Amino acid sequence: MALLQRGCFCCELRTCVRIQAWLGLLGAILNIALGVLLLAIMADLIPQEHLPEQLRTPRLPSNSRRAAVAAAIRTMKIQQALGGAIALLNGLINLAIDIALIYGCKKENRRLLMPALIWFAFGLLFMVVMSIVAIITTPVKIAAIVALGSVPMLGLSLYFWLHILSYYLELREEDRELKRQTL
Repeated sequence: MALLQRGCFCCELRTCVRIQAWLGLLGAILNIALGVLLLAIMADLIPQEHLPEQLRTPRLPSNSRRAAVAAAIRTMKIQQALGGAIALLNGLINLAIDIALIYGCKKENRRLLMPALIWFAFGLLFMVVMSIVAIITTPVKIAAIVALGSVPMLGLSLYFWLHILSYYLELREEDRELKRQTL
């Protein structure tokens, strides 16, 4: 039995999951582009004059602080590389999962919905843990802002995950009914 009968309060679950998958596909493509951009900045493939001031590599001073500044620049480059690699990897994983989700909706194949259910459940768990860590480790005013921002995002993410789960359960029921009729 499906947990939700309708998706997004009004449309069929299949339609809602398809919309989510297409929007997720767009997000995955943007994530891949961000990852490639961060890696290109890190590798100095983009000329410095085309970058905003915050992303430019600072010039090394000629005084005694040169080594400290060089170490800070190396750290910044490592952070850019790590951020780019994570964004690129996340984008590629989401791209594959969203393609499977779209194809699973098109062919009404519940097994193709399973990667999305697992990956998004992992994402929900990660969001909960990171929200709790942010609330615990930050000052009270900032923690309140984090809580106010993370609770609606968690609720919305959980609601969208329930769409996929409900559609999966609906397809499973249809498969079971089909097996009963053929026996």
